[in-house]
Amino acid sequence: ALAERHRKAIHHFKMALVFTPKSTFLHLCIGRQFHHLKEWDAATLWIQKALLYDRSNAKAYLLLGQITQAQKKWKKAEAYYQKALRKDPHLPDAYLELEELWRKQKCSLVQRKKLMKRMIRYLPKRYEGFLQLAQLVEQRGDYARAIELYQKALNREPSEAIALYRLANI
Repeated sequence: ALAERHRKAIHHFKMALVFTPKSTFLHLCIGRQFHHLKEWDAATLWIQKALLYDRSNAKAYLLLGQITQAQKKWKKAEAYYQKALRKDPHLPDAYLELEELWRKQKCSLVQRKKLMKRMIRYLPKRYEGFLQLAQLVEQRGDYARAIELYQKALNREPSEAIALYRLANI
């Protein structure tokens, strides 16, 4: 049932392209629908078409990173996430996806911590960077700093369950 909805959405987006054939947004929407269907080649094709009209679209590179990560092409996914962040350092999902990729690849805590500090610098009102950084410093054993960072995450999102849980267990 859900796959059918994605297919219908693709159909409607393609119809809209008749009126605005150079729409980066519509090409990305189609690519995203194919991504949900796990049709990687089609998704990549539509996102690359979107990039023909807007090479600086950070969301397109983020989506390419997600697609290549789903295909277990780690280095390529990392390059796409990095490119998304170069195009738009205010894109929180790019930081979170890259940190998750590095965590799975067992990259150093130092490298991941630098990434989260960069996220906090560019997105100081978002809680996610503080939360991720708190978890990293907690892993390192710096509990006082972790508590401080969890509290900063909670100042931005008071009902953040992970931060509340982690604070209760330190």
